[in-house]
Amino acid sequence: MFDEDSGLVRKSYIPLVREYLKNYRYALEVSAEQLSRDLDISSVYYRQIEGGQRGKKLSIDIAYDLILYLKCDAIEFLEAEAAYLKSFEEMNRINSRRKYCNKINPSDLDN
Repeated sequence: MFDEDSGLVRKSYIPLVREYLKNYRYALEVSAEQLSRDLDISSVYYRQIEGGQRGKKLSIDIAYDLILYLKCDAIEFLEAEAAYLKSFEEMNRINSRRKYCNKINPSDLDN
């Protein structure tokens, strides 16, 4: 979450919802609150994971617990997470380029 080189400067990124996680949960007809209670994690923390506000990394422990709880195929789950990470990286790479381009002064390009 923080740039290592810059002390405590928070990295900025665009959150991306883990739709696959919501779909698994909906298929079981379980609320986010119930899932978080059953996994013994706070509902805020779980919603941040599902909503993409916890950054891109999903801990191995949480992933394992989710696979067991959601009764889903581990390979399918991990492939969905890998696709999520790829989309996350791509979206944030584009965002980073936009920020850089917005800093360029158009008059500097005339020279």
